[in-house]
Amino acid sequence: MIYIFGIMLLMYFFLYAIKYRKYDKKTLVLNTLLYFYVWLILFMTIIPLNFSLNPNWQTVEPIKYPFENLKPYNDLLLGRKGSIIDIVLNLLMMIPFTFFYSYVNENVNILKITITTFLFSLFIESVQLVTTIFFVYGRNFDVTDIINNTIGGIIGYIIYKTVLYIKR
Repeated sequence: MIYIFGIMLLMYFFLYAIKYRKYDKKTLVLNTLLYFYVWLILFMTIIPLNFSLNPNWQTVEPIKYPFENLKPYNDLLLGRKGSIIDIVLNLLMMIPFTFFYSYVNENVNILKITITTFLFSLFIESVQLVTTIFFVYGRNFDVTDIINNTIGGIIGYIIYKTVLYIKR
């Protein structure tokens, strides 16, 4: 785990040396927050840790019905424990991402944010699927997560626009 943190810092300082040093303080802080938040999202969604929401993550069995998560909100419809928390957390996860992303890229609009959030979420879910197949059981591709992440991204953009409106 320490080596991942070291790689993250090394990459940041490389980016800072090349790109970020030409920015003013505000832009540098926003870029830094966005950078570390993206790493946090990737770390928490792709690498299962002991402090995950499921304390029994190491004992999770292989997915018995691999295509059941292709149905949107299937866990909620089946009344599975934790499905509402999962929905809320996936909504909340992308709000800071799109808020910082919108500040850093001021020329974005709702369509660009929606596509960016969708593709980022699709990437995360795809990596989870690949890691489930090849490395760790218990991580799976879930269409509901993609939908909720995208909605959360749109909410983050709306909050960004609201903050800009209030500042004016």
